[in-house]
Amino acid sequence: MEPKDFYRQNVAFMKYMYDLTMNTWSAMFEYGEKMMEYMAGQGGSTNGEQRKFMREWLENGRRAREEFRRTMDDGFDRLRDLYE
Repeated sequence: MEPKDFYRQNVAFMKYMYDLTMNTWSAMFEYGEKMMEYMAGQGGSTNGEQRKFMREWLENGRRAREEFRRTMDDGFDRLRDLYE
């Protein structure tokens, strides 16, 4: 096996494991977001401003995860292109 093939397979494996991890984390975060929204809707002590703050906080977290994923995907693409 050529070293280049070895590196290419290694990068493919790292990308596969990264995708599995990110998919799992995304599912966990989405579930957590739904639970927070549900609990905020059930609780009588939360007012509109608190709910708005919570939605903004959740949206910022979602955008940060998407940006992180895009950045990592770009990095893996560059790494894959390096060995082709």
